[in-house]
Amino acid sequence: MENVINIRMALEQLGTGWRFGGSVTDGNASAWQAVTWEDERAKPTWADLCAAHAEGLHTGIFVALRAARDARLMATDKYLLPDYPINEADLAAIRACRAALRDLPEQPGAPWDGGGENTPWPVAACAAQVEQPCA
Repeated sequence: MENVINIRMALEQLGTGWRFGGSVTDGNASAWQAVTWEDERAKPTWADLCAAHAEGLHTGIFVALRAARDARLMATDKYLLPDYPINEADLAAIRACRAALRDLPEQPGAPWDGGGENTPWPVAACAAQVEQPCA
């Protein structure tokens, strides 16, 4: 089976403003060989494109992880407001959870599945620990 990649994404990983003619939508080596190269820079090899594509996918998974992490951080923002009714012990737990969330992308094994079910979230639901109904 021939390797199929997103050639445009791979080229973006390698730089910007590439000039070429032909179609890259098939995403395979044959399509890449058929491209007419019009850029003053050397035409990247198929191996270069495959490596850049893999790096782009890895980068995209980190972006997804950070977005999921940021959503969890935003869900706990209200607890940090000075007028939010929360005791010091619960506030300390929220701050610890937030610190662990901020550190998550630097942990060994990151980016896992980009924030999905295989991501080892520090605390499943930080806010659920202290969520109080409005009185």
